Amino acid sequence: MCFDIFFINHANVNENLKSYRNLIRTKNTSNMASNEIGLACMEVPPNTSPFKIMREWIDEAKHCGMLKPVFNIATATKSGEVLNRTITYAEITEEEDFFFVTDVRSTKSKHIAENPVASVCLLLYYLKDGITISRQVRFFGPVGQLPTDQTSAYFDHIPQFMKVKFHIVEQGKILDWATHKNKFDAILQQCEKGLELKMPSTVIAYRLTPVEMDFYNGRDHCIADRIIFKSCGNGKWCHRRIGP
Repeated sequence: MCFDIFFINHANVNENLKSYRNLIRTKNTSNMASNEIGLACMEVPPNTSPFKIMREWIDEAKHCGMLKPVFNIATATKSGEVLNRTITYAEITEEEDFFFVTDVRSTKSKHIAENPVASVCLLLYYLKDGITISRQVRFFGPVGQLPTDQTSAYFDHIPQFMKVKFHIVEQGKILDWATHKNKFDAILQQCEKGLELKMPSTVIAYRLTPVEMDFYNGRDHCIADRIIFKSCGNGKWCHRRIGP
């Protein structure tokens, strides 16, 4: 697992949770026994942002006991060699973009330099009132590098162990455990003496701007529902129901 970080800025979390039932609900299954067959149905009001839906899905999953949502991001070379990896979730921006931080020497960074697009998948799988909920959000779009000052601002807010990692690890490079441990012990000792870790020059942050977002909504013994959003320009989204 790659411990890179997505930044997602949660605003009005409580308001989002309150509005959840009004935004999306499953029709005709509220009184259904867990072994009965049904159809899941997402109700999406006009002008609804797909980011709002995703935030509310994440909030419900966390409220139901899921420890931490994680994203899986795929990048590729121009020739079509694809690699994907799991990235620990942190936060979404108010501008409806996704930021993530990584090592400029990583495979994903090399892929992005050659082919600046990425595809991301979020799986939410949890129990609610004894019913298994299975939801997936997929999105893709162009990826661009963030300025150094913004990258530094994000670096300042990542967990301490992540800062240490960026100082002692070259992602994907073969390493010797003993040497690795010595580097870790040395920097940890300095941190315990009050050293504030600055951002290394090898840290890079990217912005992914989704152009399409695909929502899959399933539950026990129900045929899932699926809504796809496409960017219509000027910050607006169009959505259609498609086969799950």
